[in-house]
Amino acid sequence: MAACKVRQQNSGTLDGLPLGWIDMKARKAWPKVLLEGLAVLLGVLLAFWVESIGQDREDQQRADRYLSAFATELGATATRVDSLIAAGGDELAVIDSFFVTVVLPGAGATPTTEDVTGMIETVAPYWTQPYQRAALDDLLSSGVLPLVEDESVRQGILNYSRLLESEASVQENAVAFWNDHLSPYYFEHASLSGFLVADRLGLHSPSPSTEAFVNSREFANLLGERRAIVNRLTGTRIRLKEHMDAMGTLLR
Repeated sequence: MAACKVRQQNSGTLDGLPLGWIDMKARKAWPKVLLEGLAVLLGVLLAFWVESIGQDREDQQRADRYLSAFATELGATATRVDSLIAAGGDELAVIDSFFVTVVLPGAGATPTTEDVTGMIETVAPYWTQPYQRAALDDLLSSGVLPLVEDESVRQGILNYSRLLESEASVQENAVAFWNDHLSPYYFEHASLSGFLVADRLGLHSPSPSTEAFVNSREFANLLGERRAIVNRLTGTRIRLKEHMDAMGTLLR
C-alpha cells in the first residue's frame, strides 16, 4: 500500500516537476519559437527578393546595352539600304532605256557597235551586298533577346532577321542568274577583253556581235529577266527599309 501511495504522489511529476507546470511553460514558449521561425523564413525570402531585384536590374542593363548597339547598327544599315534602293531604281531606268535604244529599237533606228558595247559595260556583273549584323547576331545568340521587356521590340528584331535572310536570298538569285545565263552569253557574243584588258593596255579587241544583242529575242529575254530580278530585289529592300524605320521608332 505504501508503494502504491508513492506512485500516486509521483504520477503528476516529471523529474520532480509538475507536468502541468511543464505544459504551461511549453505553451508560453511556442509563440516565441513560431516568431523566430517566421523571422528566419522572412529573412530568407527577403534575401531572395533582394537578389532577384539585383538580377533583374543587371539583366535589364545588359539588354539595354545590346539594344543600344543594335540601334546603332540598324541606323548604319538603313543608310546603306537607302543607297541600294536608289541604285536599283537607276538600274531599272537604264535597262528600260537600253530596251528602247539598243535591244528592241523602233523602226528606222540602227544601234551601233558603240551602243552595244556601252550596254554590255553598263549591265555588269552582280555581286552580293553584305550588311552589318554583328549586333543583331549577338542579340539572337547571346540569350539576351528574351530579356527585352517590350514584346513589339522582340518580334521586330526577329522579323528584321527574317527580312535580311529574304533579301540575301534574292541577292543570291541575282548572282546565280549572272553566272548561269548573262555571263555565258557575254562570253560567247561580246568582247569582254575590250573593257577588261585591251583598253587599259591600249590594244584593239574584236567588236561584239551586234546581231546577238539587237532585235535578239534571246538577249531580250535575258535582259528582261535581269530587270525582273532588279525590280524584285528593290522591292524586297523597300520592305526591309520600311521595317527598319519602324524598328528605329520602337527603339527610341
